Amino acid sequence: MNSGKKVESKAGNLKSVVDRLPDLEAVLSPEAINPAGRWEEVEMPDTLDLADRAALSVNGMIGNMKPDQHYAGTQCFRFGILEPYDDHPNWAMPMKFLRALPLNRAMCGSDEYADVEVAAARAVLQQVAEDGQLYYPISKDGPPAGTCYPSHAGFFVMALLQRHASDDNPVWLEWAKVLCDGLKQSAIQVGDCAYYPPEWSLDAQGKWHYTLRGTPTLAGEPQEPLFEQDGGLEGTNKWEAACVIQTMVRWHVRSGDKAALDHARKLVKFSLQPKLWEDEHDLSEQAAEYSRKLLKRCLQPGYPWEKDDVLAPGHEHGISAGHGRAHTDILQAYLLFGGVIGDEHLKQIAREGYEHGRRHGVIRLGFVASWLKPTRYGRSVDLSERNEGCGVANMLILAVMLSDAGLGDYWDDVDSIIRNHLIELQIVDFDLIKKVTGAGSEYDETLRRVVGGFGSDRLTACRQSETNACCVAHGARSLYYAWEGITRFDQGVATVNLFLNRVSPWLNVLSYLPYEGKVVLQNKQAHTLQVRLPYWVDRAGLSCFVNDKPVTPPHAGSWLVLQNLKGRETVTLEFPVAETTEIYTICGTPYTAQFRGSTVVDISPRETDVEEFKNIYPFFMRDHLKATIAPMRKAGRFVADKLPQTL
Repeated sequence: MNSGKKVESKAGNLKSVVDRLPDLEAVLSPEAINPAGRWEEVEMPDTLDLADRAALSVNGMIGNMKPDQHYAGTQCFRFGILEPYDDHPNWAMPMKFLRALPLNRAMCGSDEYADVEVAAARAVLQQVAEDGQLYYPISKDGPPAGTCYPSHAGFFVMALLQRHASDDNPVWLEWAKVLCDGLKQSAIQVGDCAYYPPEWSLDAQGKWHYTLRGTPTLAGEPQEPLFEQDGGLEGTNKWEAACVIQTMVRWHVRSGDKAALDHARKLVKFSLQPKLWEDEHDLSEQAAEYSRKLLKRCLQPGYPWEKDDVLAPGHEHGISAGHGRAHTDILQAYLLFGGVIGDEHLKQIAREGYEHGRRHGVIRLGFVASWLKPTRYGRSVDLSERNEGCGVANMLILAVMLSDAGLGDYWDDVDSIIRNHLIELQIVDFDLIKKVTGAGSEYDETLRRVVGGFGSDRLTACRQSETNACCVAHGARSLYYAWEGITRFDQGVATVNLFLNRVSPWLNVLSYLPYEGKVVLQNKQAHTLQVRLPYWVDRAGLSCFVNDKPVTPPHAGSWLVLQNLKGRETVTLEFPVAETTEIYTICGTPYTAQFRGSTVVDISPRETDVEEFKNIYPFFMRDHLKATIAPMRKAGRFVADKLPQTL
């Protein structure tokens, strides 16, 4: 495939379209963006509650933005280095935050900092030009000012579609159309394919500019990548397409724009090239040579092996290397696109790619390697030991999407991820932040802005040294996917997928885990309950009560089915909590984890007491979860009138 020419932008100026499109004031105000709903007082177990976590995420996202820097985000906050926290604005972040904030507000009902969210949205809209590009207003830690970075515009389109899904106002669609038309124009066309080069941005005259992160393949203008990790600091060629594919598919579904679907098809076709994927048998030159010799022997007449016995899955099975988050983003894109056009092969790539990423982590711990095979592409081996918040969040989202698409039952994976490393990567304890940073009261305002954010670090060492703005946004979105998936309702049938707390219009799920093997379902509307049992629940030891009367409902595989309900019952499930000790080896080091059900209650060894790791925020400090009686509390829970779509 030959390199294509860069595409000229249609406009030669940066004139904003903010004055040309309809008035925003009616839809862009604190009152307009706050979710409608009611509050319900509930007595509930004081166990993991994702609505509480969502409220903290709102704080973490809003606190990360800088009003004096066009609401850019702070890419990295390090617990041992406080002074530079305000010095590294990244303007890619407000688009991601604006996509996640409606989800988190619907979960918890928070109206805090709504004025900041409105101002951030207005600031981003001001940068949309008549040529359909979203131009950066500042130059620091990102693309040069006056240039656009296509995938970031894609994030903003999804934020606009998210807002439209909440209020049905056509204003958002008009803005989305402008940006989607711009995304079609800014791609580099190569025959019947298209791509966006990583770490390059486009100015209004159609000239590409390198963002000065990593090393470009060739200075001057972007070149077609030779492999996935070719170019840029993070080496994520497929990721650049992934966001725009998702954007185009969602825009097509919302608007019927066939050109958008065609553009997505071009990006998909380019990203499916074998050179951007891996073959399992091609791990190194030495391994390849050994494989060739072995294959030659196998093909000799009379040799007892078949050819397939020495071949491992190839690129067409979703086998990838490099940035783990980028891997899951393109798989989500394939799943969306394949679902719309009915391409079963793409769906299977998404499923097999998920399984590939899963094999490079320990899903029971919620651990997902931030890089797959890093040393092969010149990265440090410790990237395999890191647990990046973006990657963990994306794996959870992909697990939910695959389950909903009927490509597998991954709810146990979701349960393990959300209960363990994903939650631990969220910074929630202000006093602990103060302690590990050693900061005086003059830093209180800075540190309070960090609360609720997500980070990344050596998961296995039970500590993290920093938060990352991209992880803050992706972690916040994944909370919604898990929370929304706890229970669903359709035509009088309520489904319970996860034993986590949630208050909904049709059913309250109250979970006593991991303290006690007990889940209470307060039915409000359902005539049928379908309850998925985690794999570790002993079916023989399960007891079920309806209004305190024992019943024996039928099982359908992993599902417990209760029928002929009136909508006012209290269903109680009781079962033993499985307690296990399991050893997992990660990058050569064995780690011992103690579980109660799906929840890690202890892990060793730890590195938190080593002098080298002072100014480190510890996690998996969970001795309190070893108790056998769940604490109780009374809490107000928000019940939204309309749930946002998962965009």
